[in-house]
Amino acid sequence: MRASGEAELRVGRRVERVVLAEVPPAGRPPVLRVYLRRWGWEVGRFVEGLTKDSTDAELAAAAPGFPVFRVTTAA
Repeated sequence: MRASGEAELRVGRRVERVVLAEVPPAGRPPVLRVYLRRWGWEVGRFVEGLTKDSTDAELAAAAPGFPVFRVTTAA
C-alpha cells in the first residue's frame, strides 16, 4: 500500500477502488484507541500488550510500529 497508494476492496462481487494515505505516527493514537475498543478482545496478542485502557502515552509510544492508513474512495 505504501508503494502504490491505492487498492481494491472486495466484498463478494462488489469492488471499490480506494486511495490510501499513511497517517503519520503522531496521528495514529486516536485511531489505535478506536481499533482497540472495537477489536482489542480479538487482536490482543498482535498489539504488543496494548488494551482499550492504554494511556495516551502508551499508544503514542507504540504508534510508529503500527501502520495506519486513511482510506478514501478513488475518484
